[in-house]
Amino acid sequence: MASRRGLLVLGGFATAYALIRTQRETVADWFAKEPEFVALEAPTGFRRIISNGNQTTGVFDPFVGLDDEVSARPLKLSRRQLCEELYANVPADVVPMAYFSDYNCPYCRVLSKDLIAQERDTAHPSRIVWHELPLLGPTSLLGARAALAAGYQGAYVEFHKRLNTGAVRIGDGLIQTLAETLGVDHSQLLRDMERDEITQTLRRSKAVADMFGVIGTPFLVVGRTAVYGRISPASLNRLVEIESTRSRLC
Repeated sequence: MASRRGLLVLGGFATAYALIRTQRETVADWFAKEPEFVALEAPTGFRRIISNGNQTTGVFDPFVGLDDEVSARPLKLSRRQLCEELYANVPADVVPMAYFSDYNCPYCRVLSKDLIAQERDTAHPSRIVWHELPLLGPTSLLGARAALAAGYQGAYVEFHKRLNTGAVRIGDGLIQTLAETLGVDHSQLLRDMERDEITQTLRRSKAVADMFGVIGTPFLVVGRTAVYGRISPASLNRLVEIESTRSRLC
């Protein structure tokens, strides 16, 4: 009986060791695995990262959420305009991360935090270029206009963070509360939300997304690599590292 018990104990230790070893090797293999890429047909020169686990919130109607003025007059951008809109004025020695999001997209809430954390990493300098892509209904559009309007008062990123919590449904009341909390002039914010410049900004971001065939959020372009859906923090960090060694396409 004792010997049998001893064998069972030894067998248990062996099984546990094998399990730990297997898990360790699996994790190591996962981290060692380099991302794979495939070239995009359009826009030329760009590629996309291949992933089986990308998570995205898509819509059947690519214009749902966008107001008539944005959707009824889609823009067509030249290659030069694409680069200008995609990455704005990011310095050549910084990896640009063009980020398209929707405030009703649950995966965007996670990726926004990951991107902000990545931007703080000084090993491979990167910078977020924010793009509003409100595809998921009127409240998405309301949030997008409010965030862009807050930008005129230097509060875009903070507004973006607060709207992205998903804790409270986006509406006039929430926007007023956020304005008061962040020290933003609410009356001026409401006026700015109706500015034609904001409509044009939304149109340009939509035009860029159209050129990449985007039908859902989140969507990200890091350097010359498009990411359709959410990407893990580890993969994002590795992608930024890879792109930091390549010449800029734009």
